[in-house]
Amino acid sequence: MKTNKHLLILLLIFLIAPLAHARQAKLEVQLSQFKLESLAERYAKDLSYLDRPVFVKAVESSGGETYYTVRTGPFDSPEKALSFINEWTPMLAEKPVAMAADSLEPIQLPQLVSTEQSPKKETSAAQADVSTKTPRKKPTKIAAAQTPKASSDPEDNESEKSGQKAADAEEGDSGFLWGASDEADGHDTQVSGTASGGATAPTGDLRRQVRDLQEQVKTLMDAEEVRSELQATEEEKEEEKEDILSAAGRNYTLLEKGRLGVEYKLDYSYFAYDSLREQNIIEHHSNHNIKNTFTMEYPLKDNLTVEAAVPFSYKYDKVGTGASKEISDLSDVDFSLNYQPIQSGVGFPSIIFRGILTAPLGRDPYDINPDTELSTGSGGYAGQGSLSVSQTVDPIMVYGTVGYTYKHPIKDLDYKLGSQTLTRYDRGDTVEFSMGIGYAFSYITSLTMGYSYAYTFEAERFFKEADSQTYATRVQSSLAIGTSWRISKKLRINSTLQIGLANSSYFSLSFRFPYEFDL
Repeated sequence: MKTNKHLLILLLIFLIAPLAHARQAKLEVQLSQFKLESLAERYAKDLSYLDRPVFVKAVESSGGETYYTVRTGPFDSPEKALSFINEWTPMLAEKPVAMAADSLEPIQLPQLVSTEQSPKKETSAAQADVSTKTPRKKPTKIAAAQTPKASSDPEDNESEKSGQKAADAEEGDSGFLWGASDEADGHDTQVSGTASGGATAPTGDLRRQVRDLQEQVKTLMDAEEVRSELQATEEEKEEEKEDILSAAGRNYTLLEKGRLGVEYKLDYSYFAYDSLREQNIIEHHSNHNIKNTFTMEYPLKDNLTVEAAVPFSYKYDKVGTGASKEISDLSDVDFSLNYQPIQSGVGFPSIIFRGILTAPLGRDPYDINPDTELSTGSGGYAGQGSLSVSQTVDPIMVYGTVGYTYKHPIKDLDYKLGSQTLTRYDRGDTVEFSMGIGYAFSYITSLTMGYSYAYTFEAERFFKEADSQTYATRVQSSLAIGTSWRISKKLRINSTLQIGLANSSYFSLSFRFPYEFDL
């Protein structure tokens, strides 16, 4: 008898110990579950209004996948955990997005899990303990809604009827999933139960209203995501800016170090003028010019580049209805230095200084017979300095340039002009400015519109047989419309139509093909 009594005591200790351990297990409420940790952290941040800590816990499924769960707790007892669930579930109701640790099927949220390590055998004991605190005799699976049996207690029957109405309003909503968690290996062992103490699930109308609100929020978030995807990236914005400024002119952009830029420009221009010959004879000239310019740009630094432009010209001059003249030859060559002292930024314009030296390598106008020949050069050196500024004023780009050109006097001449001999020519310096706006229709196409003005000071000619002659100032004014087409990441086509305003008989049409090589 003593032996049987001792065995009975040991058996009772063995059965009660796990139950006591289960009662002391601290529980957590799992609010949601994600595959991406960033989404889980964002959701946890959105739940900062809860009166308990909200945190993210990584859980590994039986298939080796890691899920990130959003939880709150810990709770000292199932009663406290269920009280929290009953209080906050109406505010957290949503379509299930979490997955069970060992399945890809949706699970009902939120769920209760234990924070303490417990052996597999203790799980059944915990289930038995929880089952005694619920109106149901057996725990029900959350995925399948079951109708509970009638209870002899009227209060229990009333509670079950209310729970059944909520279950009819939304499938699978027969209770809350909660259970023990094994932190040693990261797996969740889940059991189920229902709210106790007469608490009932939220009504179907309230759940539907919350679900509708969540669907509206999701729709707004999806629309915002689409808008963000359609918005141009910073790199694309910089490329659009470069396309606009490239169409406006070479003086608004610089190459980055490690690249080599080459460009071919085809330019056609036409202008007509009248000239007074001896014996009061007026000649009408129609001048057609086709210029092919090859430019190479090399960056010494990211903000310092050098370039050279070599043009070849074809000129055709029709005099009245009679004779015509034409010529094909090299034109004056330009050597340029471009410098950007300050890196442009948000709210700060891009500033580029540009210096150009023009070498008179074209056919000299003072070494030809003007009655039968044409020139392709100016006959003298010239230097130009300019300041170019550009700024983005969303959604357009504004730009402008001011410059001054010094024209070196042409000396030691012995050129016959009628009965007189020209010995020196002071051509007159020029002050000019231009301004314009640009707009990118898309990543491929942009449009620019600009205006330019140039004022040339008085020129003076000196003769051997007579006194010098002074010539009046000159004004040039034109309106330009340009487009830029991006063919590839490194190739663009820029076209510009320029129409004279001071001289209505002038216009030009040019096409530029800039291309960049990686060194």
